[in-house]
Amino acid sequence: MIKLYKAGDDLRYWEAWSTDTEVTVHWGVAGHVGETREFQLKPGENPNAIIAREAKQPKKDGYRKMPASKLQRLVIQYRVSGMGEVYDLDKRAKVEELLNECLGWKGLGHCDGGDLGSGTMNVFCFVVDAKTAVPHVLEELKASGMIDGAIVAIGEEAKVVWPMNFEGTFLI
Repeated sequence: MIKLYKAGDDLRYWEAWSTDTEVTVHWGVAGHVGETREFQLKPGENPNAIIAREAKQPKKDGYRKMPASKLQRLVIQYRVSGMGEVYDLDKRAKVEELLNECLGWKGLGHCDGGDLGSGTMNVFCFVVDAKTAVPHVLEELKASGMIDGAIVAIGEEAKVVWPMNFEGTFLI
């Protein structure tokens, strides 16, 4: 997979990835689903060659890889009892999948897994712009019925941005 970004009036993204049968190219403005083009792989065809060929024009147009150090951390946390239960692990997997789809298809970033134990369940995401990503994350959590009990924090300092009236200590 390759992800490229171009700053301007709007942050734009261009990305491509492959499966066993096709290469998908996806591009647009961060925060929007954008457009998609698929290339069916012929037997023996190298998907990396197709991705390299398709990436030439965006790279000429100024699209670049975003260094991991420039991505912002976004954490979704839920309180759990003790070390958590099997249903907490299932919930974490569901939230990870939901947010990976949301952030990925809108060019905003990706979910990078999570953890469970010591009274909390965390889902970790890395996004290109937390200010843009948070409303989309909250919208997805609400639409899927996963917003209850969610605490959302951004940045290395883990500043809580949801719920708006959060009181207490937030620890990862």
